[in-house]
Amino acid sequence: MNSNYWSQFTKGASRLKWLGFDLWDLVTLLSLLACFLLVAKLPFAAQALGDMDFHIEAKTLSAALKGEENWTNVAMTNAPGPVLYYAFPYLFVKQGSSDRDYWRAAVVWTALWMGVSLLLLRRAAARVGGAAAGILAVLITLFNPFNIYYAFGVNAENPAYVGAVLMIAAWFWASEKEERSWSGVLGLSLGTVVFILSRPNGALILPLMALTAIVLARRGNRDGILLGRSVFVVVCLLAVMAFMVNQLPGRPKTARQGSYLAYVLFHGSFQYRTETWDWRFWGNSYRSDSFDYITWREELASLKLRSQKEGVPLASLQYRWVKDDFLKHPLVRLKMAAVRVLSLQVALVNSVKSQAFKLGPWHGPTAYWSFHIAINAINILVLGCAVGFAFRQHEALWSVWPLWVPFIALLAFHALFYAETRYLLPARPGLVVMAAAMAAGALKLRTAGRKGGKSLEITA
Repeated sequence: MNSNYWSQFTKGASRLKWLGFDLWDLVTLLSLLACFLLVAKLPFAAQALGDMDFHIEAKTLSAALKGEENWTNVAMTNAPGPVLYYAFPYLFVKQGSSDRDYWRAAVVWTALWMGVSLLLLRRAAARVGGAAAGILAVLITLFNPFNIYYAFGVNAENPAYVGAVLMIAAWFWASEKEERSWSGVLGLSLGTVVFILSRPNGALILPLMALTAIVLARRGNRDGILLGRSVFVVVCLLAVMAFMVNQLPGRPKTARQGSYLAYVLFHGSFQYRTETWDWRFWGNSYRSDSFDYITWREELASLKLRSQKEGVPLASLQYRWVKDDFLKHPLVRLKMAAVRVLSLQVALVNSVKSQAFKLGPWHGPTAYWSFHIAINAINILVLGCAVGFAFRQHEALWSVWPLWVPFIALLAFHALFYAETRYLLPARPGLVVMAAAMAAGALKLRTAGRKGGKSLEITA
């Protein structure tokens, strides 16, 4: 490349610094765009409109805000976070447009937030492990296509991921300020609320945050006060949000969230019960020949019949069945939890058989398994580096709680009840930051050893 052109390019990029941008940010965003284009060409894809609930409710809400729909039809029957998240881009879609047009708006919206998330993750990692860690955090995220893969679907993982990143960014920004202002509290609270409203099964994060606040306060760390205030604000905001959602005119008289949770807990009671290593997706098109799946369908049919005869809500019978199963088969439940912890770390493509798998010029079982080995090697390496960081920095872990608390909260719930790898996606940003910091530290030590004690410095 002509040196004059490169000089002009770098000078132009440096002018962006007044906006808080630099050359690495520009490279990051261009790389993200390239990754989106590559993932769009994969022979498999996330369900474009997910389970439809979020899409339909966000579509109705956006139409009501534009005066094109009656407010009596507005409802949020499951997690409200994704409905609010997708309602915004849907505002810019013309009435009568196809679902494909709505999906495109959702993908563009998520891509924009993915860009913001990457820039924030880079800065958070730089604060933890230096400039090199910030760059590595971007590379780790981009080299794992499943981070972008789910951006092509209307689901809860996308807004929850953004919420987790906002938590991390707000915490490190606020903890660097000498005065623990309410702006830091509000920023942290906003990220936490977005995370919980998008993935309610991550609500365990609240008691863990409260515990962290107590530990920090007892150590004399003023960040404990900041965190304690944030927990209070989050609880208040969630209470207000719950009240408002329940007042929506389109909401069914019997809330679906409780019955849906019962449904998940019940069918999760059969996941890995006897078929320990059958990790196929829990659905009839994937597991119609599975013994555990067949047993679940038979038990569900039995409970439905009993519900009709006794006039007892099906959800109540499912909750009772799950509670009794925990008491009668604790060792089976413990085994299932251990298998779930493992399976949650392994990414599998269920929508394409190995024989039909194709990736560019590569196709068939060899390409299928090579792809899975490569992707999961990255996942395992990231997890290993994150665990290494936790052991190496164990005394300071409470001070960087947003990096690991969301992961523990989601892992605990899904290990006990039901597991899908994508459910941990919102907890990955913290692992990426820890892994990047650990890798940057190792790189610095190795370079220092090779250069006679002079450490490598990478500046943004």
